Amino acid sequence: MDEESPEVIHEFLHRIFPLDECEGATASSDLLGIAGLPSHLDELLTAKVKERQKALCDVEVGRLGPEKACFDLKVSVGVFGVDAEKLQFISRSNFATGVANTCVFKGKWMYEVILGSSGIMQLGWGNAGCTYETVKGVGDMIDSYGFDGRRKCKWNSGRWPYGEEWIAGDVIQCMLDLDEGTVTFGRNGKSLGVAFDNVKTGPSYAYFPAVSLSPGDIVQANFGIVPFQYPFEGYRPVQEPPNDSLVRAKTLLESLEKILPYFMQVDDQPNKCPVSRQHLLLICDSILQRLGPLLAEDQYISDTLLAEYFDKHTDLCHPHEAQPMIQALFDVFWALLEEHELKKILLNLTGVFGRGYRLSSPSSTLKQQIKYLKLNLIVLQHERTRKLLLNLNIFETRFPHIFRTRMPDDDILDEMISEEDLNLDELTRGPVLESELYKANVDKVMALLQQADSLRIAIIEIFMTEDDTTYGQSTMSLFIEKIQQFVTTSIQTLGVRSMNAVLSGFFFSLLPVVKKRWEKAAKENPEYVAYEDAYIPLQLFVTDGCLKLQRIGGVTSHLDKVHKEELRKVGIIKETKTEDSASKSSAPSMTLSQMLSSAAAAHPGGLTLEQISNIAAAIETEQPETPPSIIQSVNSSSPDDSQSAAIDSNLKCEEPMRKDLMQLVDAMVMLYSISTHKVMQDPFAMQLLIKEYETNITSTKEKLTKCSEELTEVRSVLERTNAVFLKRLSEHLRKLIWIDAGSLRGQKPECINWLNGVLLRTFEKGMCYDKLFAYLPEFYVTSVCQADDFVFRCQEQKVLPANEDGLRRFLTLMCTLIGDKRIINQMIREQIFESLAFYLKKSKYIPVIESLPEDVRAKFLSGVLDLHESQMWGYSSSLLVKFWKKSGFAFRYDKSPGLKEDVSKKLDEDKDKNEGSSVVFQQQLGEILRQNDKLALQFLHSVLNKLNTVFSEFIGMLQQFVHALKESGKVSIDVREISLCSTCYTHTVGLLRVLELVCHTAPEILTDWSKPLAESMLCRVLQSVIQILARITIKGSVNVFDEICKLDYPGFSDIDHFPIMAAIAGIIVQLIVTGTDLSKERATTVLLQDQGFNLSSLEFMLSGEGPPGGIFQRKKQADADFSFKKYPDDVTVEEIQQLEEVIKYLRGKQLQMQRQPSLKEEDLCTICYASQVTKRFYPCKHVSCGKCITQHLLNSLQCFFCKEKIIRIESIHPDGGDQSDAIGVESLLAELEKGNAKDD
Repeated sequence: MDEESPEVIHEFLHRIFPLDECEGATASSDLLGIAGLPSHLDELLTAKVKERQKALCDVEVGRLGPEKACFDLKVSVGVFGVDAEKLQFISRSNFATGVANTCVFKGKWMYEVILGSSGIMQLGWGNAGCTYETVKGVGDMIDSYGFDGRRKCKWNSGRWPYGEEWIAGDVIQCMLDLDEGTVTFGRNGKSLGVAFDNVKTGPSYAYFPAVSLSPGDIVQANFGIVPFQYPFEGYRPVQEPPNDSLVRAKTLLESLEKILPYFMQVDDQPNKCPVSRQHLLLICDSILQRLGPLLAEDQYISDTLLAEYFDKHTDLCHPHEAQPMIQALFDVFWALLEEHELKKILLNLTGVFGRGYRLSSPSSTLKQQIKYLKLNLIVLQHERTRKLLLNLNIFETRFPHIFRTRMPDDDILDEMISEEDLNLDELTRGPVLESELYKANVDKVMALLQQADSLRIAIIEIFMTEDDTTYGQSTMSLFIEKIQQFVTTSIQTLGVRSMNAVLSGFFFSLLPVVKKRWEKAAKENPEYVAYEDAYIPLQLFVTDGCLKLQRIGGVTSHLDKVHKEELRKVGIIKETKTEDSASKSSAPSMTLSQMLSSAAAAHPGGLTLEQISNIAAAIETEQPETPPSIIQSVNSSSPDDSQSAAIDSNLKCEEPMRKDLMQLVDAMVMLYSISTHKVMQDPFAMQLLIKEYETNITSTKEKLTKCSEELTEVRSVLERTNAVFLKRLSEHLRKLIWIDAGSLRGQKPECINWLNGVLLRTFEKGMCYDKLFAYLPEFYVTSVCQADDFVFRCQEQKVLPANEDGLRRFLTLMCTLIGDKRIINQMIREQIFESLAFYLKKSKYIPVIESLPEDVRAKFLSGVLDLHESQMWGYSSSLLVKFWKKSGFAFRYDKSPGLKEDVSKKLDEDKDKNEGSSVVFQQQLGEILRQNDKLALQFLHSVLNKLNTVFSEFIGMLQQFVHALKESGKVSIDVREISLCSTCYTHTVGLLRVLELVCHTAPEILTDWSKPLAESMLCRVLQSVIQILARITIKGSVNVFDEICKLDYPGFSDIDHFPIMAAIAGIIVQLIVTGTDLSKERATTVLLQDQGFNLSSLEFMLSGEGPPGGIFQRKKQADADFSFKKYPDDVTVEEIQQLEEVIKYLRGKQLQMQRQPSLKEEDLCTICYASQVTKRFYPCKHVSCGKCITQHLLNSLQCFFCKEKIIRIESIHPDGGDQSDAIGVESLLAELEKGNAKDD
């Protein structure tokens, strides 16, 4: 209509604002117009308030205290923390008690407590005269009353059973009826019954809300600042609601509610609307001038009225459809409210919906959770509202918890999965987890959970809206920015179980949407890769398009400096800040001509038009205060870098998908790494528990079957035991059904399997870029290991189909990465090693790894050898020992055969004949050691250093233990020290086995003295073996090793003669029996020339004569002295014969040496005067023996005598001449020096 008459406006306004309906109010006879509306509205509000006050004039107050109730810091006891509102209370001492600043003395009152933890807490009420202490809390005094859900009891100067067990996230209601003298508690809206009916009332009795918490426990109190989550009829909040303001706000919102339909009418049928849009806006402006501050400043009003409005005007049956009254309300808010008011109102609104979801107790139908998910979905349908909420960082405050479905309580699970549904009698007839009945129950719960999952996915779909650019950037671009921030900040919550569930839920809600968008984009653009072939190109990491976290090569600023030239080759120029930021900020920017000249100098092949355009655009947009710009050029490779140019072009051209979708996949990789993988381990842990109960039930039933009917007492005990097992099985089975339905069923395993493929392809394509591969984020390595672990478990349970190609690709990746120098973080290397070791422990996967390409196996073994110089040397040794198991001397045991039967657990050869053994890797290891002298020397040097260190530490600790035992006569040793001692022994045996492996696969690196330092290394190997052998075979009470072996004490059970003696025997047999004649002669010579060698030490292995008894009585299995002959099941006849051959051969050689004339004094080494001169230093030409050189080179690179730097070492022939093929050792000595520095 063109122009409304005053009468029409008057009638319209009175219909919206009916002052005549208010008692005692009289409307003016004058025509009411827009100008008079404010005064009319104020008069209406005043009349409404008076009506409420008159209705409540007879209500007694019954409370004392400030208008706002909170914890009183002056009265509270202990060490504690509170938030700004003084409503959150966290204990930092033993039983800190928080007391409210408001008391009640008449009437029925309540408050709610939201549990942030599930520890020992006592919540309730205390009289004003109660004196709390750190050992006395609520309920520990006569006039205080408390409830403890952890211990399921009530307290009043004593304790009695009461209530239910609480968990974190529960909402506890504390109710006090001073008319009847009772205290009642509730949990999540369910009354637990009257706890006390003897509450004293009358003069001098006033009760304060109070909570007592154990250290670390945290609660959030709601005394009435917001509406109760679970109000109980008749009970009032301790903090009085803002009743007058609430009446005003309610009246205003009801008036606005009447007007909003006219906005829709004026658009659809303007001729039928009584007033124009302009008049409607003016009327709404008068309303919102009064309503806006009330909704913004008082959360109670906002929560109450907006929740009621949404309940009234939302169609929850069709939440995906437009909600006219909701959209109209938001439109009016955006048109007329101040910005600060609008922000507060929207935050309050999302807060009440988020809090409602989080605090709703899960029911058998998830009714409340689904309701709040729908309400959030409806709010986000308004474009400007969702964008503002994203800018307000709702992902960090309001929204995360809607992505988690909390497991219901036991009683709800019982209702959801009844005994009839479970049918334990039928279920336990076979494997529980494989039964059709179990799967049917899982499907039932999964169908329920999918309702909530579909709503979460719909919420993500709204956040992924791309075409809503009317009000600035699209929701999707804003959403990606916030997601990256959210995921990065979520790293701080690692280990918080509830947050892991939230992030995991978000991961599974986001992934289906990304899949749908990826498939759509690939269909529209044929250049994009399909969803099944998705990967993240290295370019995204190099150009900082991904999450800005630690890379495998270090921080990006360091990588940018180190790889500046490599970046230039791929067309990426990063401008980095100089060390003097002040001078940089004051320095003038480069002009276009200057930058073009600089770029032309860096690109000998010339600049293209596109390159020039990019540089010009970069200068136009240059801003000193913004982060460093990234300028990308095309075809920037120089002509002489033809091979690099091909790779460079590939990096620049790799665009498998739109950048925004790749950024989302990047965020999902991080989400999986920090949370989802942890959550997805829950069903596997629960399955083990279920199988344990199954075993116990089967065992009990078998005992019942065998038990005679006459043994009534025994049968009664067995029946009760079986009933307990069945009850526990029932409880845990319901929980597993819930967990299984939310993790191992549906599309979730397929999602992780897809992500695993993305990660594998990302690595495979990224590793070809040489040094720039260092830009790959560290969490990608963690994620690919975790994803493979989950996929493997699912394939074992046939949840996912077997994928041999995927397994080979993963093993190829791990074998390649284990020695990758571009990875600098040792923790990341450990993850790679552990993932690979998982497969190496299982014999059925050894052939798969052996079948990998030879170059991959070579990289793997080289990496393992290289790791021995790092802190991961223990991992390296253990892996090599696995390859050698069952191939070494008497190396066919799991636990030492010398231990007593209940400790020793020998391998069942029929069960797994090739566990850990690999002839293929043994052979290839030998080739690598023979072909790479430098690597072989580094490796041997590291092994020997570690061996000397751990064995010395081991013997030193044994000496301390034996001394303490002799002094006190009793065992009182720290368990941690015993564990460390046992670990040192295990490492000693492992390192000896590694030496045995080297002597078998590549004896030439020790016995071929034409190789660098071979003689010296042979001397060191045998010297270490002799020293160890002497310490464990020496006779008398000084042999602390033998004394400990005799002692039967927990922690020392793994320490025994057999493992270490077998490893030493293996080294000597490999060098003397299985080697060539030349190697046999050289090893024998070195062994017999060592002054520490005693043939009786070897004879000890077979003689049956060991050290005499010490001060302790022998308690282990073999009371007689050690001998390999006592273990015919563990030491073969051939091995005994080999050892006998060694002893016989060495005895003969020893006799020959005794008959030979002694050396002339001039032929003796002037350092030790024990060995013949065999080496000459150059350039100084001083001479010495091999053993002295070995010891000297560990500490210095200078000549013994003249201190001149050693350039090379030459062997001296017996005839006095020098060996023709001189050995250049400068680089080798430098490497040895480097190794020594690392060991230090």
